[in-house]
Amino acid sequence: MPPELVNSAATQLPNVQKFRAILSRPAQLARPIEDALFSSISTAWRANHEEAETSQNATGDRLTTLRSRVRIVSRGGTLSDDSGQLPVTIRNQLDQAVRIRLGVVPADPLRLRASVPDETTRIGPQDLESIPVELDAVASGQTPVEAQILTPNGNPYSEPVELDVDVRGYGRVALLVFGVAAVLMVIAAGVRITRRIRSRAAK
Repeated sequence: MPPELVNSAATQLPNVQKFRAILSRPAQLARPIEDALFSSISTAWRANHEEAETSQNATGDRLTTLRSRVRIVSRGGTLSDDSGQLPVTIRNQLDQAVRIRLGVVPADPLRLRASVPDETTRIGPQDLESIPVELDAVASGQTPVEAQILTPNGNPYSEPVELDVDVRGYGRVALLVFGVAAVLMVIAAGVRITRRIRSRAAK
C-alpha cells in the first residue's frame, strides 16, 4: 500500500481512540470506523489504491462528523462580582450517552482564575448538560477563557473554544485600591480638621 495511505490511517486512529473513550457503547460507533481504517490499508485494496483512498477519506469524514456531535455550545457570560459561576453547556447529539470532563484555562490567569469539578459528567443521548466553572476575578473587563472537552482520563477530545467572560464587578484589586484611597481621604480630612482646630486655638 502507498505510504501516504498508511500514514493517513495512523494519523486518524488516535482520534478514533478519543471518540471511543467517551462513548457508553463504543462497539456501536467507534468499532466500525476503526475496522474501516484498517481495511483501507489491507491487501484487499492492493490492486486499487484510488478506491482505498476514497474509502479512507469517507471514513475520516464520518469520524469528524460523529465527533463534532459532542461539542461546547456556550458562548460565554457575565460575572457581576469578583467571584461566581460560569455554566459551560455541552451538547450531545449522538444516539448514546457519553462521559466527558471539562477543561478551562483563562487567557490571563493574573486577571481571572478558573476551576472545574474534578469528575466526569454523563450526558444522555440527544441531550445537553451544563458544567459549573468557578471563576475568581481580580480585575474587571473582558477576559476570555478557553474551554475544552476532555476524555474521562483527561486527554483532549476537542479543540479549545474561546468563551468571553465580562467581569463587571470591581474585582478584589479594584476594591482594595478603592478601600485604601478611602482610608487616605479620611486621614487627610482628619489632618485638615486638626490643623484648623489648632489654628483657631492659637488665635
